[in-house]
Amino acid sequence: MTLLGQVLEIAASVGAQGVVVHGGSTVGGPAEEGCARWRDALERLEPTVPVFIENTAGRTTLARSVEGFARLWEAVGDMETGVVYDTCHAHAGEGEELVDFVERLLAETGRIDLVHGNDSKDGPASGRDRHQHLGKGTIDPELMLTSMLRADAPIVLETPVEGRAADIAWLRGRLGRVPVRPLA
Repeated sequence: MTLLGQVLEIAASVGAQGVVVHGGSTVGGPAEEGCARWRDALERLEPTVPVFIENTAGRTTLARSVEGFARLWEAVGDMETGVVYDTCHAHAGEGEELVDFVERLLAETGRIDLVHGNDSKDGPASGRDRHQHLGKGTIDPELMLTSMLRADAPIVLETPVEGRAADIAWLRGRLGRVPVRPLA
């Protein structure tokens, strides 16, 4: 069994609402082959909990850009899958303006199920996935916040543990009490 299969089994056994995964790498091959591998893997695994696919920052990843995510979504969007928008990854991936990224991602997939709210230690289009505390990195705080609001999904912080309470306060101070609701 694959690692993803094992993680899905564990997630189902503890009642998890889903498993978040990065979009995967093209491993030097065409994106279409990577998308086909995803489809094949999900068909073989028959997930009992949703697989939430996250946009990524790496240089050879399928979901680095909205266009790449859209190709992957076309291959697996009709399966037990969902969409995760990560602010740091969108910034560090292609360096796109975040609100535009969210609008285009929504247009391509029809949904965003979860937001990973993170600032970035690195500049736009760096290809580096290094999360930073909210308002302390290289992403314009107001654009980051606006993009998270536009996604209209629950927000999870993946910032460094030490100092995360300040991130929660930063976010709540701008949003009011952050609603807690089911992912699916």
